[in-house]
Amino acid sequence: MYKNYLKTATRNLSRYKVFSIINIIGLALGIAVSLSIYLWIQDELSYDDFHENNEQMYRLAVSGVFGNEEFNTINTAAPTARVAVEELQDVLQSTRLLKGWNKQVRFDEKIFAESFFHYADSNFFQFFSFPLIVGNPHEVLLKPNSVVITQSTALRYFDDEDPMGKVLKSDEGRSYFVTGVCKDVPDNSHFHFDFIASLNTFEEWSKSNNWLQQSFATYIIIAPTCNIETIKKKFGEMVIKYIGPQLEEFLGFTIEEFDSAGQKYEFILQPISDIHLHSHLDGEFEQNGNYNYVIIFSIIAAFILIIALINFMNLTTARSITRTKEIGIRKTLGSSRKQLIAQFLIESVGTTILALVFSFVVIEIILPHFNDLAGKNLVFHPFSRLSHIPIFIALVLIIGLISGSYPAYFLSSFSPLMVLSGKVRQKIKKSYLRSWLVFFQFAVSITLIICTINIYNQLEYIDEKDIGISKDNVLVVEHAYALENNKKEFKNKIKKHKSILDATTSYTLPGDRFSSTSHQPEGMLDDELHVLQIMPVDYDFISTMSVRLKLGRFFSQNVPGDTLAIVLNESAVKNLGFDNPIGKKLVRPSNKGLNDQVFNIIGVVEDFNFQSLHRQVRPLAINLLQESEYAKYIAVKINIEDKEECIRYIKKEWRELTSGQAFNYFFLGSYLSRLYNEEKQTGILFLVFSLLAIFIALLGLYGLSTFIIAQRTKEIGIRKVLGASETSIVLLLWKDFSRWVLLANIIAWPLSWVFLDHWLKTFAFFIDINWISFPLVSLATLIIAMLIISVQSIQTALSNPVNSLKCE
Repeated sequence: MYKNYLKTATRNLSRYKVFSIINIIGLALGIAVSLSIYLWIQDELSYDDFHENNEQMYRLAVSGVFGNEEFNTINTAAPTARVAVEELQDVLQSTRLLKGWNKQVRFDEKIFAESFFHYADSNFFQFFSFPLIVGNPHEVLLKPNSVVITQSTALRYFDDEDPMGKVLKSDEGRSYFVTGVCKDVPDNSHFHFDFIASLNTFEEWSKSNNWLQQSFATYIIIAPTCNIETIKKKFGEMVIKYIGPQLEEFLGFTIEEFDSAGQKYEFILQPISDIHLHSHLDGEFEQNGNYNYVIIFSIIAAFILIIALINFMNLTTARSITRTKEIGIRKTLGSSRKQLIAQFLIESVGTTILALVFSFVVIEIILPHFNDLAGKNLVFHPFSRLSHIPIFIALVLIIGLISGSYPAYFLSSFSPLMVLSGKVRQKIKKSYLRSWLVFFQFAVSITLIICTINIYNQLEYIDEKDIGISKDNVLVVEHAYALENNKKEFKNKIKKHKSILDATTSYTLPGDRFSSTSHQPEGMLDDELHVLQIMPVDYDFISTMSVRLKLGRFFSQNVPGDTLAIVLNESAVKNLGFDNPIGKKLVRPSNKGLNDQVFNIIGVVEDFNFQSLHRQVRPLAINLLQESEYAKYIAVKINIEDKEECIRYIKKEWRELTSGQAFNYFFLGSYLSRLYNEEKQTGILFLVFSLLAIFIALLGLYGLSTFIIAQRTKEIGIRKVLGASETSIVLLLWKDFSRWVLLANIIAWPLSWVFLDHWLKTFAFFIDINWISFPLVSLATLIIAMLIISVQSIQTALSNPVNSLKCE
């Protein structure tokens, strides 16, 4: 019996080749895309799960309000880790990680610019599960200037040589001894490193008892039986016990006065597995993911699979029109309803198996491109785990049984007389289920395309927005400290080139990390503090970066007193409550006023976006950077048309003044655009998924329209004999499909608005929703759908009525 079912199923697949191919391709594409998104989601949810004690691991963060500024940062004070273990019984272990800075590292003649050079406590490799290939995890970071490197880093510097004991030299003048080699950090870690150096290299800093200076990421492991609310309360007690006295000592007011003034300081415990998707604090090691996107792409994957499933159901149901006589004869010859249901379901499941196998081939083809778009290294091995097999079996059964259930149960329910008389054929032709399924397909497709257009409009707005500074023609030279005392000479030399317009030295840049400290207007109450971001720059900053001066003046080399001058942005002026700040004094309190720094406000610049457009412009204080002070960057304003010539000239002067140090640079515009990598990847993925969704929907529409038009061939012939024109026949065939495509907008437009309204508000600066895109997308979708239908309908309308009337 089952052999007969399989033989019949094979005949039907070969007899209706076009529809079988459309069915299999559409379903395979839907499965392949959905499985690719599933791999991405699985990867996003797997971050940091490779650590042995990941369920007990937490990162401490700090949240609070200081002055009128709210702050949320991963940085904690140096003694936090030690005191947590000493005084909190439920904290079993702690370690600290200090985010390093870009530096050049040399071994013999090899020199590389390194961005992932961090520092950690000596127990780092006991705390985290980063396996060492060489070295003892208890000893590798015990001594100052020790460093552990990753496997790929060892290969870069030492080729096949043994790296142990080798000396690496950094551009800040330190020598680091290689004490261990660890495996490369997994992709699904919320921080990555190529070097981990011993934190006690900076002994005074690492052993500091200053609770008001926050520089370290602190991680703890808590007892499995620990009550998380209880431990949060104990960390609150630590604030009172340790931070309270230092607030009073350095700032002159008690923790009670601090709280009563509306200020706040508290520790937050972040489960390590939540950091990647749920944490977007100041000081993050890397740009994290977004849990909202996991939800969104889960829905998209489900919708794409449903669209493919709808195609399958529609075509299977439509094709069942041709099998009514077969069903009637089978029933007449004694086939039971159960046997007919089994026949349809086996055919449906068989087609699904073919589609699943084909989807594996599709995934192998598209996954490398998907990885490029998503910035991932996903791999797909369908049978690498036994747990995958039940998933695939379940997928086949669910899709096969759902898509085959309607024709199976619907057709098998009629009597042989009703089937052979043709009444069932009329019922199938008038099926409203197919119409509703077409409606759903196009509602999803239109929603995705509208959202994609508006996402791209927002990303284009970010790229083109005037952020208040020059960015596209500013070349930034890294590691300015390598020039030592030659920074001024370097600037003067490069400015002699006709296409170099200006240059400035700075400790930080827009898009980089900013430190912050408290200030208060002179003569105000001790507890009236305001947190300002700090930006140390030299005299040429405003001209190089094209920052607009609103009031007063900028720093001048002709005014020696400018070493204690300060320039504010508009947000800082508003935050401090000044009407006209020029000439006013601003105090940085320290040690009850004994070491206060008093700055004279000499100017105000217009607000410029020195951080991501996800947040409003924060209050900023610009200080004068002295020639002898530490500087990280030299920003050079160039004529962009002579870019290559400028780069060669700057590189030549750099090499001469740094004794051959590596020359590393970037353009500020590109540097700032990295702040939106996640949004750009999301936009590209949205576009790809939208196009795939509409392609699958149109593929199904083509198959469905072809089949239904074929069933109406005799009707068309009769209409032509009775005088109907070709145009009226085409319009008649359009009408049945076009109304459902048009009605799809009833769902698509509100869904698009809800999503876009929510997504755009994650930015502090955003566009208005492009309402024109709504009708344009709907019209374009309708035109494409009508063109597909026209391919068959025009051919049928122009055919000879005699041939149409012969059609059975």
